[in-house]
Amino acid sequence: MKKLLISLAVVGVLVGIMAAPVMAASSEEGSVPASVSVSTFVNITISGDISLSGDPDTVLGPATITVTVQDDTNVDIDVGIKGETTDTEILIGAWMWSVDLGTTKNPLIGSYAEVAGDVTDSVAIEHYVDTTDASPGAHTATIWYKAVAAGAGFGS
Repeated sequence: MKKLLISLAVVGVLVGIMAAPVMAASSEEGSVPASVSVSTFVNITISGDISLSGDPDTVLGPATITVTVQDDTNVDIDVGIKGETTDTEILIGAWMWSVDLGTTKNPLIGSYAEVAGDVTDSVAIEHYVDTTDASPGAHTATIWYKAVAAGAGFGS
């Protein structure tokens, strides 16, 4: 009987030892790295036109273009402007823009200049043309407007 009790005690200890890892494995946790990329989306509309007429040797204008930020844009934007012309009488610098009712008339240049920063709704851009020394007739330029996430810069 003593041997039986000792055998049962040994078996009980062995069962306890073997059951311990099973009980420890009833809960376990792990982790994985997680990340998300949020895209910048910029969407604008441009409305208005630049059709000016008048006498030579004057500054014509304003003609207003409105750049409107669309609802699906998910960042504040900066608006830029640049121009180009092949006209030999009215050079690109004679085409001007303003956002302060013509108080400051900025000449267009061939690379983007910031018109307005941190725009969330719209910006009205007035345009003027200095016709000094221009002969009568049609004179043209191409004007581009660009919107980028605020602070991102315009590039070229």
